[in-house]
Amino acid sequence: MLHRINRALHGRLKRPIRATQELADDGHQENQIMQTPKLLPWYARKAGVTIERATALWQQAVREATATTGWVGNSEYWGEAMSAFQRLLEAERASFCAPRVTPIVRCQNRLWRLPLTAMEDMVSAFHANWQRHASTPRKAA
Repeated sequence: MLHRINRALHGRLKRPIRATQELADDGHQENQIMQTPKLLPWYARKAGVTIERATALWQQAVREATATTGWVGNSEYWGEAMSAFQRLLEAERASFCAPRVTPIVRCQNRLWRLPLTAMEDMVSAFHANWQRHASTPRKAA
């Protein structure tokens, strides 16, 4: 009996997490939960937007995919929805006023390493010259 109760509770806990459709008494759909990609929080964090904003962008992408493909649920539809979502996320990311620091940091890193690289090349040339002169015996006159 305990096993049956655990199984029933387990099923009840999973039901709200999945996208479900609740039907009203008259048989019409009521309060349908939209499916979102499992990686939506990762995409949101990568683009620097909140999860709520990413969810709104996903809903907009789904509407655009429905208008574009005319179908719902096939692979072409989901592919179009995902590409529209990524495009909308990129547009949202580009609208931020924050400067992009990564290229500046990469340039500074290269400039910082430049003297070290030049010193390494000089030491390598000195070592090769030293080995060349040290390994050949000199002839007496």
